[in-house]
Amino acid sequence: MPTPRQRDPSGHTAFFKEHIAGVVGQHRLVAIGIGASGPVDVGSSIRNPKTLGALSDIHLPHLLGHLFGVPCLIDNDAVTAAFGEAKYGAAPFHRLDGHTRHWSRRLLSARLAAAPGRRRAAS
Repeated sequence: MPTPRQRDPSGHTAFFKEHIAGVVGQHRLVAIGIGASGPVDVGSSIRNPKTLGALSDIHLPHLLGHLFGVPCLIDNDAVTAAFGEAKYGAAPFHRLDGHTRHWSRRLLSARLAAAPGRRRAAS
């Protein structure tokens, strides 16, 4: 989903309504999870004016929870990616013999990224 560029909280309502409704389609929405580049006040808002300035300091869980009538949580994007992989991805199972799937309680997840506008280290 694209990130809003204008800091206009009233315009965010229409933006999120359009984009989330487009993803959900005819399915029933039961909850919303937001993964945002940090720092993030868990359960509250994004504190990242450099890369997410239009959404920083807006209580997104309250806005989206009220808009869609479902629970809404926010956390750092690396945390939400690890949770999604652990819950719904390949991580819950591993194959010991190549065929049998076994439940795994171990997951190592890493998110590596370069901040926009910063030079990457030379190799």
